[in-house]
Formats: sequence, structure tokens, C-alpha cells
Amino acid sequence: VSFNINELACENSPFIYSFLSHRTKLQDVRSSLIRQSNEALE
Repeated sequence: VSFNINELACENSPFIYSFLSHRTKLQDVRSSLIRQSNEALE
């Protein structure tokens, strides 16, 4: 099944936007946790 990603993004843009921003927040949290634990180990 092929679909147009732009059509999909337009239909679901609030969902996709919130999903992407949520995922970036998780990555930020994870990287800051890793940074903190690295500093604690030093």
C-alpha cells in the first residue's frame, strides 16, 4: 500500500506534531540523564 506522506501529515498534523515533540522531549531527557550520570561518575 502506497500513501502520500504529505496527505497523511495534513490529516494528522496535530497528532504527528505532538508525537514528534514528545519524542524529542524524551530524547532531551534521556541525554540530560546520561550527561548527569557521566558527570557523577567522573
